[in-house]
Amino acid sequence: MILSSHGGITREYPANEQKRIDLMIDTETFTIGIEKKIYHWEANDFENYASVINALGNNKTALKAVLCLRTLPNETQPRGGFIRHTYADLWKHVRSLLGHHLLSASPKWITCLTELLTTPARLSGETPDEREVTEFFMKNHELIDQLVNDRQQLLNRMAARLRSIEGQVKEAPEFAKYRKARGLCGTSILASHFEIQARTIGMDLAVDMTGWKLQLWDNGPAPYDILHRLADSKPMQERFPQITLDGNFKILQQWDLHVDEMQLLQAVTSGYAALIDAGDSLMFRSE
Repeated sequence: MILSSHGGITREYPANEQKRIDLMIDTETFTIGIEKKIYHWEANDFENYASVINALGNNKTALKAVLCLRTLPNETQPRGGFIRHTYADLWKHVRSLLGHHLLSASPKWITCLTELLTTPARLSGETPDEREVTEFFMKNHELIDQLVNDRQQLLNRMAARLRSIEGQVKEAPEFAKYRKARGLCGTSILASHFEIQARTIGMDLAVDMTGWKLQLWDNGPAPYDILHRLADSKPMQERFPQITLDGNFKILQQWDLHVDEMQLLQAVTSGYAALIDAGDSLMFRSE
């Protein structure tokens, strides 16, 4: 499983002196080195491991962890900045997040995850409620399977509506002025790219389980300048008076999943027109 072009997840990551770190997770923003302990004493060269993790995580957040069965009050932490964490604590955190991913996950792998995390935790005697968790999945597996199936059917319906809207968007001549491309991106985004002041500006109609969004973005350097100017322009403000910022996106308008398809179609076409008028106003000011 690769997390970024600069790293990924590696088992038995090589360290100095022909030693190996049990698990290394390296991404663009952070690096985590993990040593797993069940029956073994902590005889590892943690300072050596720390130097490898710090070098890999240069200019990023570097975390060093020892997964173990149990911890003792006021015990000294391993050298090199490693911190002990129990399998039971890890399972508690994973379980608290599990509900957000349950509908999109395979019941088979949920069962595997449960076994993976509860087996070492059970050895520590720190998870008296694990039987309750296991029984929940056993008793509700049919309901979970049905929810997963119903969720997929809903996503399929939303994808079909998106394809319908894409097919109905008319190629008015004025839309071609700045437009570079338009098309479906996967099953959840109708993407349109415009070239305004030598920058690629995107206007996407996107759908997920939270609803529909018409959003504006710029993938170039220092994106907020032109996004702010476009969003604050008179044409955009007149059409979308409630524009909000969400990360790198300007959210022009939002709807729940029950919105009428014609309303979405009208928002997309009027959004194109407003963006082109906004681009014209920026070009006029720069001349």
